[in-house]
Formats: sequence, C-alpha cells, structure tokens
Amino acid sequence: MSEKRETSLKLKRRKRRKQRIRRLFIITLSLALLFILIRASYINSKCKDLYYATDYYMTSKISNSQKLLRVKTMKLLFSDGKTAIVEVYGMQGKTPHDNKTYKAYFKRNNTADSWKLDKIYDTPTKEFSETSEN
Repeated sequence: MSEKRETSLKLKRRKRRKQRIRRLFIITLSLALLFILIRASYINSKCKDLYYATDYYMTSKISNSQKLLRVKTMKLLFSDGKTAIVEVYGMQGKTPHDNKTYKAYFKRNNTADSWKLDKIYDTPTKEFSETSEN
C-alpha cells in the first residue's frame, strides 16, 4: 500500500509542478506581451513630434548601413502635414564615424497620428551649421 501511495504522491507532485511551470510561462508571456504593447504605444505617442520621430528612426530603427550614432542637425525641407522631407546630418554608426547626410522621407500614420519613416536616401555630405537657414 505504501508504494502505491508514494507513487500517487509523486504523480501529484509532478502534476502540480507542471501546472506551476505552465502558470509561470503564461504569466511571463503575458507580461512580455504587455511590455511590448506599452512600449509600442509609448513610441507611437512620442513619434507624433516630427523632431523626435526623425531622431528615433535615424538612430534606432534602420539598417546598419544608414544608422547614425547621433543626429547633429536636421532641416525640414518640405511638409504638408501628411508627408515630410527632412535632411539629417550626423555621425555614422560604423567606424570611423564619419559625418553623413541623409534625406529622410516621412509619412504620417492616419490611425496613430504619428510619423513613420518611409524612405531614406544618401546625399552628398555637407557641413551644416546650427544657425544656417538655407
């Protein structure tokens, strides 16, 4: 009798352990999903500002070949409320960290009312000054 009891206790313990692991997995997965959704919502709300969206997409969200370490200056070339063209100047992400100029095309997302990077093009690098209004 005692052997049957021990085996049934072991089975119950295993079952409880599996249930705990499942609960922990579901809770962890739910928290991770919640974190991702909150972060995406936060970034969308911050990207309603074209200046922030340009800085974010040029330093964080593009391929390594066109990524900048830091945006030094940016100049708005065109904006009609739905599309915008921004000339961005900054240090390249790749060594030797030369200065690079890009022309970034943004579109406004109608549902979230935030700016999204549409296209990016290399342009000949020229030195920008903070006070130039060209």
